[in-house]
Amino acid sequence: MQAPTLKGLRLALLDGAPHSVQRWDDPSLATQQGVSDPSRAPSLWLTKLSIENARAIGLGRPAELQLNPWFNAIIGGRGSGKSTWVHALRLVLQRAGELERLGPNSEASRQFASFNQVSGAPGQSAGGLRPDTLIELELERDGVPHRLRWQPDLAQGHVEEQIAGDEWQPSASQAITAERFPIQIFSQGQIAALADQGRSTLLELIDQGARLAPQSRRIEELRRTYLSQRARLRELEGRLAERAERERELSELRRKLAELAELDPGTVLADQQRAVRQRRELDRARQHLEHLPVGLEQVASELPLDDWSAEMFDPERDADALAWRQEIDALLLAARTQLQQLAAALGRHGREQSQHPGFVAWHTRAEAVDRAAQQLQAELAERGLADPGLMGHWLQERHRLEALLQELDGVALEHQALEQANQRQWQTLLEAHQQRSTSRQAFLNGVLQTNAYVRMEVRAFGHDSELFSAELRQLLDLDGNGFENDLNALVDVMVAGDDRLVAMAAVKSTLLNEQAVPSSGGKFRKNLNRKLEQPSFADAIRCWVPADDLQITYSHRGNGRDWTPIQQGSQGQRASALLAFLLSFGDGPLVLDQPEDDLDNKLISELVVAQIRANKMRRQLLIVTHNPNVVVNGDAELVTVMDYGNGQCYVSGYGALQENEIQEQVCAVMEGGREALARRWARLGREA
Repeated sequence: MQAPTLKGLRLALLDGAPHSVQRWDDPSLATQQGVSDPSRAPSLWLTKLSIENARAIGLGRPAELQLNPWFNAIIGGRGSGKSTWVHALRLVLQRAGELERLGPNSEASRQFASFNQVSGAPGQSAGGLRPDTLIELELERDGVPHRLRWQPDLAQGHVEEQIAGDEWQPSASQAITAERFPIQIFSQGQIAALADQGRSTLLELIDQGARLAPQSRRIEELRRTYLSQRARLRELEGRLAERAERERELSELRRKLAELAELDPGTVLADQQRAVRQRRELDRARQHLEHLPVGLEQVASELPLDDWSAEMFDPERDADALAWRQEIDALLLAARTQLQQLAAALGRHGREQSQHPGFVAWHTRAEAVDRAAQQLQAELAERGLADPGLMGHWLQERHRLEALLQELDGVALEHQALEQANQRQWQTLLEAHQQRSTSRQAFLNGVLQTNAYVRMEVRAFGHDSELFSAELRQLLDLDGNGFENDLNALVDVMVAGDDRLVAMAAVKSTLLNEQAVPSSGGKFRKNLNRKLEQPSFADAIRCWVPADDLQITYSHRGNGRDWTPIQQGSQGQRASALLAFLLSFGDGPLVLDQPEDDLDNKLISELVVAQIRANKMRRQLLIVTHNPNVVVNGDAELVTVMDYGNGQCYVSGYGALQENEIQEQVCAVMEGGREALARRWARLGREA
């Protein structure tokens, strides 16, 4: 009911369908569906979506899509803008990448890309957007209203919160991720593409459903740690690369010092240095002695007093003064005579010093020291040794090299420990991958245990040749379609045995150790060796783990028998299998755009409608459809009708299915709508 009315209550009682009448204190509900109040909204649900100033919707006046927490159906004729709401959700929730991974040739990708263009922008003549387009999504997450905004010129979206009814304010986190807002969006074309080539996207959905984000984050952290350890190992190896050269230098230096020690150069050189200093002192004394006589002669020549005028003195009256002068002159004459005699004696003594026994003995000893030093120089030259005066420098250099090698010993120990830690890190990383594969399979076993339409098996580390080839091409940075034979040879190694880990190790060994790839050409090896010169490229190969793959089978009749690989099914069979899977798990909002395409009426009734009824009690559904059975038999709580006029798409009405106006719209815009309603109400009685 859109609002509590006696008519609506009567219809529910007459209907008697499993979801039409429920006790909110029914304990079986809590056990079977995890709810105790059928009217309680899920923890995450979309409340309103608005589009303003798009090219064909919301121009001048925002178009608003009101939503309820359960099953929302959007109906309308072709070109009425039903899928525009789905495109808008992809933009505001930043989920465009989910379609991009399907490739540009996917119909779902092309349709979204056609809408996701700014009309009139340079190089774009069409598109569903304008430069001033604004998309806003309001939702409740754990009871807190949130508002997400998107505009073409915003690199990132904008997130606001409304706490306790206050004004909207920016959220502490502006992240818009599938983990924070786990809302699943699928179009029919996307579902078909997932069945064909979107198994990696299916794995992401499995991870979301199984809440394996912590395991994936741990894998990424382990991978980053492994790569950082490899970088540190290269740094240590760079330091250890000089070890051999430093050991050679130290060995040569020690040899030189040992040979010098045998010749006792320290004593010889010390004696030579002492003799040099003694010779310098003796030469200085001899030179001083040689200069003394000259000095004495100079002093003696300056001793007589200057001549004086004797006529100034009377011999009789000044006899006393003349006597004093005569006495002084006699003394100075005697002194000069003595100085001249001393100078002559010192000159003779100096000339005789070279013959002095003491000097001769010292000179003999000094010559012996010089001869010993000359002999040492000759022997050192014969042995190819440098100047022995460098011995002090050699001793310092030996000390430096010994300290450096001791430090490199520590580096070698660190390298050994880090190498072991890196090997353990690899094992831990590998185990984390295996654990995630196990968790994925456990999740699938749980949600598909009673599913009669589809089965999925996680193939740890892959099993598909084409996927292996694509992974290797990306890993080895090979553009285009070249080196097909080389890649095929490596893929053959991967798929040859049952043990994928052994095969993976063999491929890595071939790539890293310059082994010839079976059936490979020299160009491939040359290209690879050039890239291996980049250490990070080699580390990426070491760290590579083939992605898990999915083996999907479906039941032809949807009865849980005759399981067939999904690749062998028709487009409708593949779509029904994937749709059965998507509807089998999750409690976040699920958005489906015309999921009934490619399905026959039997599948729509047995699969789509049944799953809608089961899903809407635990999660919000938003389904764009043109099939009346989805709306009528799926018990849509809120139906929104879209229309087109005056160049704009708009909401022409909305309400509960029990409202006469909505029933008329279903009959008017949906082929077979009247028959669907008639069949549904027929069993309620003529009066209903």
